[in-house]
Amino acid sequence: DDPLVKRVNRQNPNPRMVPLSTFKRKRPTSASNGSTRRSRRKTTVQEYVISDRLFTSTALKEIDNLMEAQSKYFEASQHFEDTVHRLMTLRILIVNHGAMEEEAIEEREHSC
Repeated sequence: DDPLVKRVNRQNPNPRMVPLSTFKRKRPTSASNGSTRRSRRKTTVQEYVISDRLFTSTALKEIDNLMEAQSKYFEASQHFEDTVHRLMTLRILIVNHGAMEEEAIEEREHSC
């Protein structure tokens, strides 16, 4: 048995944790297995590239959607700010009109 495996297994304070395996795998030695390994590695790389492209395109679409939503939100908030500004202007005009009306009534009463 490997002394490192024994040492790590003895130091394991948590009995629920699985100790390191003492089983050793045999590596293939034939020349044909090298090409199989290369083929598997190539397939793995291709799968990674495909999944990376999918992730990238999905992320770019999501970014576009978020930017569009932000743009719509900005337009809506601009519209809201414009509406509030107009309402405040209208309120000021109404208040001023009321004040002018009171002044006119007072002047009429004093002139009579």
